Amino acid sequence: MNIFYTLTNAKQRLIVSSLIIIVFFLIANSASANKNGTKTGLTSNTSQGCGQGCHANSASSSVKVSITSDNGQFTTSTNSVLIFTLTIDCPGKVTAGCDIAVKTTTTGATNIGTLAQETGQGLQLKSGELTHTSPKTMTNGSVIFRFSWTAPATAGTYYLRAIGNATNGNNSEDSGDLWNWLSVTTLTVTSAGSIAVTSPKGGELWDQGSIHGISWTSSGVSTCKIELSSDGGSTYPTIIASTVNAALGLYNWTIPSGLVTGAQYKIKITDESNIATFATSAANFSITKPSSVFDQVISSENFRTFPNPATEAISFESLTGSNIYLKIMDIFGLTVTEIELKPGEKLEWNLCDLSGKSLPAGIYYAITYYDDKKSLQKITIVK
Repeated sequence: MNIFYTLTNAKQRLIVSSLIIIVFFLIANSASANKNGTKTGLTSNTSQGCGQGCHANSASSSVKVSITSDNGQFTTSTNSVLIFTLTIDCPGKVTAGCDIAVKTTTTGATNIGTLAQETGQGLQLKSGELTHTSPKTMTNGSVIFRFSWTAPATAGTYYLRAIGNATNGNNSEDSGDLWNWLSVTTLTVTSAGSIAVTSPKGGELWDQGSIHGISWTSSGVSTCKIELSSDGGSTYPTIIASTVNAALGLYNWTIPSGLVTGAQYKIKITDESNIATFATSAANFSITKPSSVFDQVISSENFRTFPNPATEAISFESLTGSNIYLKIMDIFGLTVTEIELKPGEKLEWNLCDLSGKSLPAGIYYAITYYDDKKSLQKITIVK
């Protein structure tokens, strides 16, 4: 009887000891998991945040959580990518972690779009949210996490939410670890617009000091920015115009007389509400020095004009097997319009300049360029 009692007590002690070990393991594993950022679903300011029995019980204003985008915008088009930087600031703290999400509502749980970490940021994707793989070391109480978000295929308004914690680095999750939410940031996704540059499209010869029409077609674009490249489109350092009504489809550009001549110019037109939507000239055009039309060789064997003199319209017909670029100039050598003829093509000109304004009566010159050749024909407009 005494032996049985002793054995029973031994079994009970073994069971209790085992239970204690299991509970300790679960607690330790839970703590480790929190340190490794396995918790998600913390970004709503109606949740308990990080105060779920591990860090401080409530949000702290000492922790500043902020967000910036690489292009300065929080608007993009469907299926486009935005890159963000989340910053956590808290003086005196040593390490930090985060939970980042984009949701369909300010407090709901439905993910939208696709989050991804930038290389080497110490983030991982869990349940559609980004969280830290391990506490990230802060520098002077500050740390950043960079990540991207691919917008969904459906236009709409969505919400970037995040929470950041700043810890004391003692390897223990306690009330000394502070946290706070990011102010909910609205992301606007629009239906992808479109732009196509129709002039200059490449091959044009535009003189310094002359006026030329930059034209385009667009859909779903409100205002646009027009930029200029002189290196074949590698960079666009010059803004020709901004906040241009895209529906106009035309901007009359007065080329600066001091603009450097060159043969690698391109135009770029960008949707100002979504810089991911843009278009460029299909090929390079040239900026040239103005020359007196009287210095040109007079010949009309490459094309013919009729009627000439003209009162209401004049037709140009190509007589060559090459494309002809035709520049109409006044007696002062200023370009009034441009026409391109394909081999054997005939086009009618309504005697208007690039802005659509009817030209006054007078003498004009049609200068043609083809196969590296240049020729000139006099045109008379009678009113």
